[in-house]
Amino acid sequence: MDLIGNSTGQVEIHANNTGDYVLNITKPCLVKNVTVSGASSSAGIYVKSDNVTIKSVTSSNNRYGIYIESSTNVSVNDSLVRKNDEYGHLYNFKCQYYLGKQRN
Repeated sequence: MDLIGNSTGQVEIHANNTGDYVLNITKPCLVKNVTVSGASSSAGIYVKSDNVTIKSVTSSNNRYGIYIESSTNVSVNDSLVRKNDEYGHLYNFKCQYYLGKQRN
């Protein structure tokens, strides 16, 4: 399922609980033209899925703006991540190759 707003920033999604993710992405999808906020103890957007595109998104006033974990082929384009408590983008992954060199 894709989540596409009409235009950047017009669709606002707030965390139901400050400890919950605003968006918890666990399947391939496109997220476009939305603003997420209010996850002061968690991530605005949490991704644990391959093949996800995040485009023209604003993530603010969360603990983490966009948290990507154990995922491949995730792209973040034309997005604004600001006023988050700890990190804008946080990546947590394991890989055999990193920037063309083998990594142990």
